[in-house]
Amino acid sequence: MTSIFTGKLADKYGPFNVVRLGFLIMGIMSVLMSLSNSIFLLYLLSFISGIAAGFVESSINQIILELYPNSQGTMITILHAFFGFGATFGPSIATFLIYKANSWRIGYLLFGSLLFLVAISQFSVKVRQKNETMSSISSKNNFDYSLLLLLSFGIFLELIVELGTNSWLPTFLSKTNRTSYIEAGVVLSIFWGAFSLSRLMSGKIADKYGFEKTLAIFSFVGMLAGVMALFTSGFILNAVIWALIGFSIAPTYPIIMAIAYQKFTSSAGATIGKIVFLGYISTLLIAPVFGTIDNLFGSIYATLLIPLSSLGLTILFLKLKKIDERNILA
Repeated sequence: MTSIFTGKLADKYGPFNVVRLGFLIMGIMSVLMSLSNSIFLLYLLSFISGIAAGFVESSINQIILELYPNSQGTMITILHAFFGFGATFGPSIATFLIYKANSWRIGYLLFGSLLFLVAISQFSVKVRQKNETMSSISSKNNFDYSLLLLLSFGIFLELIVELGTNSWLPTFLSKTNRTSYIEAGVVLSIFWGAFSLSRLMSGKIADKYGFEKTLAIFSFVGMLAGVMALFTSGFILNAVIWALIGFSIAPTYPIIMAIAYQKFTSSAGATIGKIVFLGYISTLLIAPVFGTIDNLFGSIYATLLIPLSSLGLTILFLKLKKIDERNILA
């Protein structure tokens, strides 16, 4: 949530400087967490680490988009594919380490040490600062707040599908007797596998056919798959359907970052920080909303949020495509 503030630092001091500072702080906090003997200290260190993660989140996208101006869709989705790989393998690696060491501290200590070393090594790398042109300076006076809100809403809806699936899918599948609980966990892993695979592949499609058009098509497919998920039983069918949902939603977040960079080049860090802040408000609501709807109306109605969010994304990207076409004509 602090990305709304840290994004401005990227514009002032350079995104790479902000990213490596974020990595350094996260590494130190993780090592300190491994040494902590107080739950309240763990809360404090986690909070500071989250602020540092905001440094990274608001700046790392900008770095990739500046480095690869002719293949932004491809490279930004590959970057986020590695986020997916970390989410897929990280918990299993941490669990294995905890089991072998018989201590929860080992995961924090090892991760923090590695991240600290990576951050220190990055400080020896020299990067060239982006020059701000007169045209980009003048564009600050014509900041498009409506576009900012649309892109933020896109992140909001994307996270409902992504994190809603992560927190809700095993409960939905097992509670409605569509799969066993163990099978539901496997389906969730398949969802994330397809999610990561999509981010490796979808960027080239977006570069070729356009960001907004690609995302509109992917979101529409995700909406159809989400509707089918409401009526699907059995492990195999659910694995296929939820893999399709994961594949369809995966490119949304990184491509929105690319759109934001293209539209707000002169203040990319601050703008991406605002989009992340506004979009991530949904993370405070997702799990409670799914659970509340389930308690009040039933599991089907809670799961309906996923295809409805994909439908909202389809409409949003079609609108963005029309706006982009009007601007080109103008």
